Formats: sequence, structure tokens, C-alpha cells
Amino acid sequence: MKIEFLSRKLWFMRLLAALAFLGKSRVAAFLIGRRIRELHSGTDRASRPLRLLSLSKGGFNEDILAALGGRPELRLFQAQRTDFQAMFGGIVPDAVRDYTYAKQPAEVEAAKLRYRAFLARLWDDLERRGHAFDAVLSGNHVYYAERELAAMLEARGIPFVVLHKEGLKTPANAAHFVQYYRERVGRFMGRRVMVYNEIERGIQIQSGMISPDKIEVVGMARLDRYHHWRTAQHVMADNRRREMLFFWFDPHTGIHTPELFLQGQSAHGTPSWTRLWQAVIRDLLLLATRNPSLLIRIKAKAVADRGASIRQAMERIAPVPANVEIIAGGDPFELITRCDFVIGLHSTTLFESIAAGKPVLVPRFAEAADPEMQPFLIDFRGAVDYADSAEAFARKLTEWGTTQDTHALIWNPERAAVLQHWFGNPDGRSAERIWEALQLELKPQ
Repeated sequence: MKIEFLSRKLWFMRLLAALAFLGKSRVAAFLIGRRIRELHSGTDRASRPLRLLSLSKGGFNEDILAALGGRPELRLFQAQRTDFQAMFGGIVPDAVRDYTYAKQPAEVEAAKLRYRAFLARLWDDLERRGHAFDAVLSGNHVYYAERELAAMLEARGIPFVVLHKEGLKTPANAAHFVQYYRERVGRFMGRRVMVYNEIERGIQIQSGMISPDKIEVVGMARLDRYHHWRTAQHVMADNRRREMLFFWFDPHTGIHTPELFLQGQSAHGTPSWTRLWQAVIRDLLLLATRNPSLLIRIKAKAVADRGASIRQAMERIAPVPANVEIIAGGDPFELITRCDFVIGLHSTTLFESIAAGKPVLVPRFAEAADPEMQPFLIDFRGAVDYADSAEAFARKLTEWGTTQDTHALIWNPERAAVLQHWFGNPDGRSAERIWEALQLELKPQ
């Protein structure tokens, strides 16, 4: 079934590419329109609800629903961004991608304009089929297949707004992104960009890709529900099975050189967390073996066959006992809120765990103690527990894994400050800020 699904998807993408190449916008609009689905239907019948279209992307989907999913004055729809990638590929050379978009030869720039013209006809055809929208929302300003879409919509007075979902940039990566945006991405052609934090805002302004008046910090909306869950005074039952949640990292997580990043390759051959990763995995598996009543869940991002590859990697270090569960992809909310303890190194989900009031342990030994590796690390300040040696890490795991005490949820000024710094959401009110900012763009210009 999986192979059949992938085959059908590939066939559909090739069909859209061919239609774009041939200029068949009406057929493409018919196919794309059938794939547009409604995520939320406004309940305010006193006036015409606003119609917003979001372009599907993991992480961004969650932010959109968190920010706008309950608004009675709007209807929220979703289109597949892969459809636009397919049509882009039918007109523009394959070499043009997110970080190779700017400064292309004249013939490539001409192809971009042909793609924009095709999108204009496609949009007319979509509107004739009843798919008219007051604004279009995207998850990042760099997505190559949406750049000309933004320009085309803005020329029609339809706001193209980015809720920038990538915001976790360590000091080592921040300077690189100023260069990427300036030299590889180019100017933003939409209406407005909303970002998680001042770090991302500063990078985009410094690169020259956007003017300061078009970009603002609103925070991460999907953190709101963790704040709300924590403040609802949830109490964990004393007689339940203890659960530990480990957010997977590998020896190259968060480490990129500019060259490898731009080529879309992993950072093999660069500095790594190999010794740290091996020690963390070894101690987790040993803890699970010694404490069969403890459930250890390992959460990773969704990648094909990810669960099997993670199990194979761990088995090269030690046997994986039955009380270790591997989960690839999916919403982490239930995993975070039901667990007792969280472990990780470099992940947005650690901040979600902080907002939920969970105890969080971050290893800071082996390569993570090397001063030259510090720029690749996230500074959690006093919001987490740090293990600055292998012994301290193993000791903390043992303490957590064998305790039967119910831990109170943790909230303090240090946690609020860290969430403000990295994700602009110390208060659970990002959705309000997004809606206020979006309303300003939806008013007649």
C-alpha cells in the first residue's frame, strides 16, 4: 500500500509539472481545487467570514491551527505546497531551490516570470471554481515554489503572509543565515513576515531581505496549549507507570557548515556529538534494562523508515529492551504532557516541555563541553537541569528512573525568560498577537 501511495503521488506531481509546462492552468486548477480542504469553518454568520488559505507544512500547520483554528470570523483552508513545487518544476530548472533562488542567469529569471504568469492564470481559474481567498499564509519566506506566488498575489492586493516556523538558530548558525538570505534568497516579495523571536527578526533585517516595518515578533503559537495545560493545574496520578521521554538527536544534530547546508547534505565529516550521543544512548538503554517498570519513549521527526534506523543505531551500542518505544513523527503534545521527565539536546520540543512545566535534562559533557562546540548549542540558561559529566548524567537518570514521587510542574522566571528569548511566548498569548497582526493586513489598503 505504501509503495502504491508513493507511486500515485509521484504520478500526480509529474502530471502537475506537465500541465504547468504546457500552460494548462484550467486543468491544474481543477486538480488542485479538489485537494484544497477546509480546516476550520467560521461560526459567525452575521457577516461573511474571511477566507484564508494556508500552504501545508509540518510545524506550520500546528501554528496555524493554534493561532486561527478557533476564530469564528474566518474560514481556514489548506492547499498542498508540494503541488506548487511540482508546477514550479515544470517551468523553472531544477537547480533553483530555497537557497539558490537569487542571482540566476537571465534565462532562469525569465522562467521564473513565466511561472508567475502561469500562477496568475491558475489563480483566476481557482477563483472561477469558487476558491477565492482573502489572504495566503506560508511557513517560510524562502520556499522556492512560493516566491513568485507571493509576488503575483501582492500585485492583486491579496496579502501573502509568512508565519516563519524556523526560529531556532544558535550563534554558529545565525551569521551564516545572514549570508544565505542576502546572497542566496533575495528580497521578500510578500506582505508581512511574523517570526518567533528577535534573533530571526534581526537576521532577516540585517540581510536586507526585508524592511523593519514588514517583520515583527509574535512568538510560537503552538506553545500556547502547553501554557494552558500547565496552568490548568494538572496532577499526575501516583499509581501510573513512570514515563521518560527522550527527544532523539544523532551525532550531527544542529551542526552544519555553510557549504553542506546549501547543498542540503548532512554534516558528516564535520565536528560531531559522537561521544556524547553514544554515552546518552548507552545510559538510557542501561536504565531501561535495569528498570523494566519504567517506560522510555524515544521521539524523532518523521522520516521514511526512521523508527527502524533508530533501533538499528541503538542496537549497535546495546540491546534495546521491550520497555523502550520508538515513535517517528506525529504531534508530541500527548507524549510531553503524560511523561514525567524529558531528555534532549537540540530540539523545539524541549521548549514545549519547558512550557508544560516538565523537568528537562540536557547533557553537557563530552563534545558538548568543548568551548569550540558551544556556538552550536542552545543556551537554556536556568530553565533545565544540565549534566556536565557522564557520571552526573547517569546519576540523574537513575534518580529519575527509580523515583516513585509525583513531581510538581515547574514554572519560574528563568523558564519564562528562556521561552521569551527563543520563541517569543512566555505567556501563552501568541495566538492573540498573530491574529491582531493579521487583522491589520486584512483591512483594505
